[in-house]
Amino acid sequence: MDTTGSADSYLGSGPSSSSSANASRLAREKNRMTLRAYLHSLMTSATIASSPVLKSFLLSGPTRLSPEEEEDAKRREEADQVREEGRRQFAAEIAARVEGLRDSVRAVKGDMVGKSKW
Repeated sequence: MDTTGSADSYLGSGPSSSSSANASRLAREKNRMTLRAYLHSLMTSATIASSPVLKSFLLSGPTRLSPEEEEDAKRREEADQVREEGRRQFAAEIAARVEGLRDSVRAVKGDMVGKSKW
């Protein structure tokens, strides 16, 4: 597997990977994301989140990651950080563009009001 941590290398979409391996990786990733979302939604309920049975299930006998899984987790964290930074930059750029558009609309309105008084 490519150690650069790119999405193509992780998802196996490079030219050397087979389509069945790629489908398997994509299915696992979809399952992981679905499980993560489900657990997050469960934890929004105070009743469920405070359940001793759920806490025991989630915290007793934690799974130990293999070195390969630890490297994968590290790549995911780094990818999450890159996505978050991209999201922040995008939001800042959109906010700047919206403010520019508002200024333009104010200027046009000012021109129109100024012309109507003549």
